[in-house]
Amino acid sequence: MSASPVNGTDSASALLTEGRAGAPDLQPAAAAPEDAPPAGNSHPATGKIEISSSSIGCSSERGCRTVLFDVVNGLAGHSAVLDAVMKFVAGPLIYVLAGAGALVVLAAMRGRTRGENLWLAGQAGATLALGFLVNRVLRAFAVHGRPFESRPVHQLVEHEAGVSFPSNHATAALTIAFVAGFFVSRRWGWTLGGPAALVAISRVYVGVHWPSDIICGALVGLLATLVVRWAAPRVRNWGEARFAKADPPSTEDTVDDTVVIPRVRVRRSEAETEVFERVR
Repeated sequence: MSASPVNGTDSASALLTEGRAGAPDLQPAAAAPEDAPPAGNSHPATGKIEISSSSIGCSSERGCRTVLFDVVNGLAGHSAVLDAVMKFVAGPLIYVLAGAGALVVLAAMRGRTRGENLWLAGQAGATLALGFLVNRVLRAFAVHGRPFESRPVHQLVEHEAGVSFPSNHATAALTIAFVAGFFVSRRWGWTLGGPAALVAISRVYVGVHWPSDIICGALVGLLATLVVRWAAPRVRNWGEARFAKADPPSTEDTVDDTVVIPRVRVRRSEAETEVFERVR
């Protein structure tokens, strides 16, 4: 049997087909979508992307907010003496600080008029009331709970769960120092400012507040003090001007009811003079 001859055209077609089959795919790769998630390690169970701490500077699980908390609260549990001191600072010291602030205000009242003393006491009370009012409004937003509700902490004092932002302890302690510094004297403000700052920091140490709670409480106390200091003299001037208009001084001539008794010179008779001389 004779083989059928293969012409040159069929050989060229066969070689071209084999070359296409063995050549690599040179098509450009599809571009990644703009909204693709950042590169990272994929969790095997959930498929979520975990960003490494080196990419953002802090861990995604803890967040940057907890770094300072770990620094302060991490000091607890290593020294029984330090823990006992900070428990006192975080609790009873605020009452000692309030008593000291009251004594400072009372000492400043010496040598002043009654009206000035009432005005000083009113400014101190208004500052504290305004600070706690602002705290109450902010707590209604329930920004976050206490640290021990969401993570393990060194909790040295018992405390109920709930909203912790901002810290009432920090607001009260630092407002006492601000009142002493702005309404009495700077010296007393700095003197009470040290214990007030310890009270604020100790709340993080014992594990019942975040650092952001303390910072916000301090800002609330400072702003409340500045608002009262700015508004108090204006309110006082407005009140005095209003009362002056309501009770203007009388322009009518006043009637002098003083009774003047004229001096009467009595002359003695010769007989009375003679009797007076004998008796004398």
